[in-house]
Amino acid sequence: MALNALQCWARSEARYIRSDFCQGVKWKYFPEGGKSVGFLSRPWRDRNADLRREELRRKGRSVFRTRPHLRTGEKPDIFGFMKSLRRYPVSDRPVFITGVTHLRRPILLDHPHLFLDCWLHERPLAWVVLPDHFHVIIDPTREKLSQGVHLFKVTYSRRYRAISGPGRVWQNRFWDHILRDETDLQRHLDYIHYNPVKHGLVSSPLDYSHLSFSKFIAGGYYTNDWGMSAIEFGNEKFGE
Repeated sequence: MALNALQCWARSEARYIRSDFCQGVKWKYFPEGGKSVGFLSRPWRDRNADLRREELRRKGRSVFRTRPHLRTGEKPDIFGFMKSLRRYPVSDRPVFITGVTHLRRPILLDHPHLFLDCWLHERPLAWVVLPDHFHVIIDPTREKLSQGVHLFKVTYSRRYRAISGPGRVWQNRFWDHILRDETDLQRHLDYIHYNPVKHGLVSSPLDYSHLSFSKFIAGGYYTNDWGMSAIEFGNEKFGE
């Protein structure tokens, strides 16, 4: 068997196990006895590499560092592969969304006008923009919410980088909650408008300019002194 053919055969047999445990990717074409038989029954592996792989298997982690698709039904979890997340289709209910910047960098108030400008299709009903995250209630215009949020993030990132230079803006994914009824809606409106006070940025929502509080005051939903006393939200989750 020619060396090139033997090499291809040995690598396919090993399912491309690329071993950081050994030094680089090296295949031995002789059995441990040292006699050349012209081909291999299995590629040679370092004993320490086998022990390491066995340890990973016990922990339920993948040992295939390249070409993981060659092993049927197994995906490596140790390299940041994101599991699929199923979201319910929404088209007739408002949705509460939380987005966070990459590494919690406090950059969202560098250009605060970008936030509303970058919602190209969805209509923000209520919002608050803080240095490292935002909360918004939107009225989705499409069945797949992820498409709308993805378009917002991409548009925002491009415009932000055009002004401030290169760099990653957003953390992966976002938090969403479909608002079930009027009580649920009111609770999330309160959380949005109380958020600057909760984080110690101001003593009253009226003093914070990057939120929709004044719009709701004009509509008669809140009074000017709302939010100046502490509001408890218990163990509810809002995606921060």
